[in-house]
Amino acid sequence: MPISGHLGGMDQSYSYYKTHHDAYYLQTPGNGRRDPAGRPDVRVLEFTLKPGAHRLLFSPRFMALTGAAGSAERTPGALRKIYGHKAPPEHFQTAPAAEGNLPGYVGMKLESRADFSLAVGNDTAVTQLLFQLFVQDVRDVTKRASDRWNSETTHY
Repeated sequence: MPISGHLGGMDQSYSYYKTHHDAYYLQTPGNGRRDPAGRPDVRVLEFTLKPGAHRLLFSPRFMALTGAAGSAERTPGALRKIYGHKAPPEHFQTAPAAEGNLPGYVGMKLESRADFSLAVGNDTAVTQLLFQLFVQDVRDVTKRASDRWNSETTHY
């Protein structure tokens, strides 16, 4: 599965999609519609996990956290729901970079646009293969983001 970087929820993904499209249309002379072949190459994908995969994915065996793993203020709300209102157990690996990339682990990174995103790395084949084991289905939902952008934009 040739994916990299970060994966977020639909609202978070849409905000990145919108940022790319807004910038593209602001750069376009006349700010008008362009040929579909001329649109920015931004795709929005929906990943469906296998039944029960979330129990393993969000466990210390396969997930690393950014920042101090035992720090409550650095723990995304999604993990607090799983482990209670305290920080998760300290046996989560700590991803050394702010982006949450740690080879062999799916990273969980705090986000300003949402609670968290999952980091699957950029040149980290082992992490990408690991994440692929949890995925049941991938769907291209770019049209959903495009329809939303078209109904909200004021650029044309």
